[in-house]
Amino acid sequence: MFTEHITGTIIVKGSARDTCSLCSHYELFPQFIDGISLVSRSDDKTSHWEIRTIMGKKIKSTAVITELQEDKRISWESAGKELNTKGYVTFTSLLNNETEITIFIEYSHPFGLFGEFLLEIFSEPQQKLEEALERFKGYVEGIVPLVYKEDQISEGVL
Repeated sequence: MFTEHITGTIIVKGSARDTCSLCSHYELFPQFIDGISLVSRSDDKTSHWEIRTIMGKKIKSTAVITELQEDKRISWESAGKELNTKGYVTFTSLLNNETEITIFIEYSHPFGLFGEFLLEIFSEPQQKLEEALERFKGYVEGIVPLVYKEDQISEGVL
């Protein structure tokens, strides 16, 4: 297994309470994060994720919330046959009704060094995280409406 991490920070207009609440709707993540096809919940702490690889393969993983500090922090761990992640998102209240969002994701996969080389060249996880944060900011601030994908509607997520 090879372990890597990515981190990102962005400031959005809105309270930490509202921002954290919106971020807690994981089933909407396919709208913000390229590569995530589907997210569904089992209960308040468990969610099931389907991720598309650069080669079109679908990877499934189950995530469990390990820490929830209302309006401040969400931590998780996930396990799957092909991908494991853990991380956290923090929400820090700033002046003028703004919130700083910081996300840290650690992930491991069994692809070895060659696979890691291919992932680095083709998938650019840090860039994708930054793009996802920008899209989430647009949603929080009401600039970018959600556009639901066909597979979400047909799978009954929405």
